[in-house]
This record gives sequence, structure tokens and C-alpha cells, in this order.
Amino acid sequence: MEKETKKILIRTFMYVLVFLLILGGTTYAYMSFSISGKNDSVITAACLKLELTDENGINLTSTVPMSDEVGLTQTPYTFTISNKCTIDMNYMVLLNVLNTSNTDNLSKVKIAFSGAYSSSPVLINTLTPWSDTSIVPSNVSGSYLATSGALLVGETKTFNVNMWIDIDVTTFVGSLQSKVMVYAIQTT
Repeated sequence: MEKETKKILIRTFMYVLVFLLILGGTTYAYMSFSISGKNDSVITAACLKLELTDENGINLTSTVPMSDEVGLTQTPYTFTISNKCTIDMNYMVLLNVLNTSNTDNLSKVKIAFSGAYSSSPVLINTLTPWSDTSIVPSNVSGSYLATSGALLVGETKTFNVNMWIDIDVTTFVGSLQSKVMVYAIQTT
């Protein structure tokens, strides 16, 4: 009889243990599910502030085709970016071509940078197309990566942008309207 009682106690103990495991697992699954949020999560960084100042907008009104040497001497569009916060950041300088532009002109206009980033003159259509449309305004027909880099805490960089119609262009129909956009993300 004592052997029989031991078996019953062991079985009862096993049943209780299995029951508790099932109950614990179910309760954990239920609690995990029930504490899930329905709203968007918001993550706040300590500080991410990019300041942009500019002068001398790009204006190719009533201009004529010119050589690279002459194009580089024109008054540049100048902009400065400053990291005014406590987090280092990476930046991308994009050239956004507006919807009102004749995109055939992309192969007729040259662009060159000097200052914090220098580049040789290139036709706009040879720049790297920017494919992340989530940050590009809706009035933009195409976006091109002009340059990218790091901007450390407290650092300031000034860029000069020259644009001109290439010397070899014989016809320029319509317009080419563009804006420079600087996109920044914090570094990890």
C-alpha cells in the first residue's frame, strides 16, 4: 500500500507541475500580448539640431552656355551647416530637381562644389540618384546625392555650389529649377 501511495503522490505532483507550467506559460503569453501598445513608439534623442544658413540662391535666368573655367568664377550659392547639439551626425547634401523643370536639361547643366567639399564640374545627370523618396518633397521630380559626410558636435561646414549651362549646349528648352536639401541622421 505504501508503494501505491507513493505512486499516487508522484503522479499528483507531476500533474500539478504540468498544470502549473501550462498555467504559467499561458499567463506569460497572455500578459505579453495584453501589455503591447497600440500607439506609435516615440524615441527621443538627447538633441539633434542641424542649422542651415544660405545666401546667393542659384539663378540661371538669362544665362548662356559657358566653359567650366567661367562657370567656376560665377557667384556661388553658399550654404553652411552647423551641428548645434550633443550628438555627432552624418549628413547628405541632395540636389532636388523640381517638377516644373524640363528634365532633358539635366544633361546640359554642370555643377561643382567648393569649400567643405570640392568636386570637379559634372553634369547633373551624372550624380548618383537618391532613391529614398520618403524624405524628398512631393514637388520634386528627381533627387541626386551631391555629397555626404560626418558633422561632429559643434562643427560647422560651408559649401559653395556653382551651376552653369555647359559650353557644348546648343538648345536649352524650358527651365531647370532645383533646391539643395541637407538631410542629417545621428550617428550611433
